Amino acid sequence: MVVGGATAISLGQSRGMVVLGGPVDLAFDVQPDPGVELASSCITADVVFGDSPVSEGRVRVSPLPELPGRSPAVRVQVAGAVNEPVISVRLSAGCDGKITRTYTFLPDPPLAHVQGRLVNIEPLALAPAATVGEGSAGVRQRPPSGCAPAHAGGQPPC
Repeated sequence: MVVGGATAISLGQSRGMVVLGGPVDLAFDVQPDPGVELASSCITADVVFGDSPVSEGRVRVSPLPELPGRSPAVRVQVAGAVNEPVISVRLSAGCDGKITRTYTFLPDPPLAHVQGRLVNIEPLALAPAATVGEGSAGVRQRPPSGCAPAHAGGQPPC
């Protein structure tokens, strides 16, 4: 019996978060074969939003720089926004003998974007509610304290 070769490449944990309405930007731990560079380990990713596969042209896989104390990893980015409540990433690695692992993500609710950083919008739930106008006038904000509504007689509006 002759064994042609064995691979020791392995796929590990994922890092990052997926946000509904945001781009996919994740990192996956990959342990390449001994003596083989991560960049030459033939790593590919297939991404599915719900039941819809994302085209290969919108998915980018790139090795992350090696840092002391961190496992070798690849970065998977998808152009465009997450528009489904379930995202699947099927990562394949190895040029001769492939290993494949599927990761499933449930996107978090959207966060507010403020010039280069993400802001949690949960505190907005504690803010005072808007008042509903009479009839079909719609929604209007409560006036600040000390201000009179526009229709109050004798007092100037704010």
